[in-house]
Amino acid sequence: MIIAQSQKGKMLDIASESGLIKLTLNPVYQQARLKIHAPHGHIASDLLWSKNAKQPVINLRTKDGEIKVLEKNK
Repeated sequence: MIIAQSQKGKMLDIASESGLIKLTLNPVYQQARLKIHAPHGHIASDLLWSKNAKQPVINLRTKDGEIKVLEKNK
């Protein structure tokens, strides 16, 4: 699952049981609260994230899958 940002600054809530989630964030989201929950999965991220963030703007969840969060135009 590759996520394309169609709205700027809106809440993103993305879930996948066992697939790949790849998210490239534009500067609007790069300072946003990011919550990732992957109890058995693999996470790769260019940005700071938390498992317990309060009121996250971006919420990514997977059980056994892989999550990649990349910064746009590094």
